[in-house]
Amino acid sequence: RGRVKASSTGPDGREITFGQLDALSNRIANGLARAGIGHGSHVAVLMDNSPEQLLTFFALGKLGAVAVPINTANRGASLKYLLTHSDCAALVIDQGLWERFAELSGDVPLLRTAVVLRDAAATLPAAEGVNVLDWKGLEDAPDTPPGVGVKFTDTAYIIYTSGTTGPAKGVMITQAQCFMWGLSHARA
Repeated sequence: RGRVKASSTGPDGREITFGQLDALSNRIANGLARAGIGHGSHVAVLMDNSPEQLLTFFALGKLGAVAVPINTANRGASLKYLLTHSDCAALVIDQGLWERFAELSGDVPLLRTAVVLRDAAATLPAAEGVNVLDWKGLEDAPDTPPGVGVKFTDTAYIIYTSGTTGPAKGVMITQAQCFMWGLSHARA
């Protein structure tokens, strides 16, 4: 068997060790907690594949929050459906996808917090009734574990089906399922 590397290099050339991944995801988790996201909160993730997307998923798992990954091709009525059907209270989103959300923000009454991964100088269109936070602000939080009692039976994700027989359906995935998938992949 091969040895597990102590770090990994991403497509953008950034290298991150497992220790750094743990500390950074703790910072993001604690920053999200400071923003009112906690155990059981449903959080939509509308991001392109990136290290920040992965950190978001780890951070939400550490909080016991429910991640709702949304395909970046969604917009308009489809995006509104996913955000409302999943009861999302918050959203983590890339700057380049912000306009899609801003256009319908007034029609998503439960979603009141958005964390945007953006360039510091970027100006975003207004989103009705939404408290907009900057991703970089999350990284200022402590890197200590958030100390949340997450159980193996807690829902970790709501993943939406393709909806071939009607509207997409949310499939609830537990923390235990995520652990077992990781374990089986590592063994394979």
